[in-house]
Amino acid sequence: FTTMAFLDCRRAAGASFAGFARALQAQMRAQLDHRQVHGLDVVRAWSREGPLAFPVVFTSMVRGDGTAEWRTGWLGEEVYGISQTPDVWLDHQILEVDGALVYRWDAMEEMFPAGLLDDLFAAFGARVRTLLAEPEAWTGGRVELRPEAHRALVAAAHPPPCAWPAETLTGLFAASVARSPGAPALIAGPRRLSYAGLMALSRALARGLRRLGAGRDAVVAVVMPKCWQQVPAALGVLLAGAAYLPIDAAQPAERGAFMLRQGGATLALTIAATDAAFSWPAETLRVVLGDGGEVLGDGGEGLGDEDAAEGSGLAYVIFTSGSTGLPKGVMIEHRSAVNTVLDVNARLGVGAGDRVLALSALAFDLSVYDIFGLLAAGGAIVLPEAAERDDPARWAAHLREGVTVWNTVPALLQALVEHAAERPTVAAAMQS
Repeated sequence: FTTMAFLDCRRAAGASFAGFARALQAQMRAQLDHRQVHGLDVVRAWSREGPLAFPVVFTSMVRGDGTAEWRTGWLGEEVYGISQTPDVWLDHQILEVDGALVYRWDAMEEMFPAGLLDDLFAAFGARVRTLLAEPEAWTGGRVELRPEAHRALVAAAHPPPCAWPAETLTGLFAASVARSPGAPALIAGPRRLSYAGLMALSRALARGLRRLGAGRDAVVAVVMPKCWQQVPAALGVLLAGAAYLPIDAAQPAERGAFMLRQGGATLALTIAATDAAFSWPAETLRVVLGDGGEVLGDGGEGLGDEDAAEGSGLAYVIFTSGSTGLPKGVMIEHRSAVNTVLDVNARLGVGAGDRVLALSALAFDLSVYDIFGLLAAGGAIVLPEAAERDDPARWAAHLREGVTVWNTVPALLQALVEHAAERPTVAAAMQS
């Protein structure tokens, strides 16, 4: 007893309610010209291509011939009604009964979060009553339909905009150095670097880079495997006023060369093993760091130790994986990264007593928080070697360094949990 048709509902940007209603009416009339093909036949045809669902149905029992009203009062008062249609989550019905507009929703309540249907139905009723009482509602702009409780939730999750932070990533680090110069900043196996030691090493690198032309709007590549030298390298680039471009030393030659050229990096920081093995473009000038993080062959004299970074300046460029084509460089300013770092630290209460196990590669954006989030908070970075990154069996020793922050993709945490489930010593290190 039902004739079904599909209605394509697309509201044009800026359309009033009346304009949207007229457009839907015109669309419905156009689609009814094809009513020789029943909607159920279309569903069956489409479903042969794979699973298909049209869970919302609008059922109109209002006739357009002037005899739209149903007179049912002689039957008594209706107190309950229900319809059940296969695969329909929500059936919205309208009709006129004894001079009144009646609308009802029959729904599969288990398909919706608790309370959502009641909120939606109340919002719909409020909209109908507003259209009846306020003629301007037909031509006005956006109408707020969300319940007050929903608006409060959204407001809590999205606080009012605040001013951009004035600090830089290096400025946050320098503040931690001033507060606790002797506190541990970097732990990499037997190597320990205090905040003062890390700053001294990073400033020396910055001096060398500035002598080679690094400064604002310049991009300096950091090309080396995961190792402790990556941290002072990134800091040194930023202190020089430039932006760092991390490139995995194991990249295929063509991809690595593409990133260097696309990123505009003619200057690169590396270590001796990578310098010998990496396929460098001819125009790339390499600065090789020694085992102590120093620039090999550099006496350290020359420019001063001022921080040349600026809040609106470029901080780093990280390339996407390129799964949809060529990799693309994402450019992030200091103030944007600082905004994220400060927000995460505030939300999670990260402070000077915290330490992070920095498993993420420098070319992966999670590494930004590993380094600068903890240095901003006065905490410490616990850095495994490249060979340890994918081996949960070798993480336990690093966890015993007092790691309190875990910042990785879920798969790495899952690997650790599965490894620890059968090894009490690893589980004990995690609990401590």
